[in-house]
Amino acid sequence: MQNFNNLMIEGLNTQTALLEAFSWDEEVLKGFNEFISDQLQIAQAPTILLEAVRASYGESAELIIKSLFTQIYIEHGLYLKPMEDKDEH
Repeated sequence: MQNFNNLMIEGLNTQTALLEAFSWDEEVLKGFNEFISDQLQIAQAPTILLEAVRASYGESAELIIKSLFTQIYIEHGLYLKPMEDKDEH
């Protein structure tokens, strides 16, 4: 059975965006894929994972992974629209 976490990172759109963030350096992408696969095996908060991505691979990679997390969050119905403030004084 294939790991869902790896499937989300290995998508063509994600890999292309990451390659662009790494100035089309396939060796950096390969290292990132190994790094992120290892990181996803660790029970940690998404913010900690994103900090690790930023520290090791830069802000562009962090934003790509953050966007991916947000997309999955919304697709699974976990996004709740903020309630309007009912106190209009």
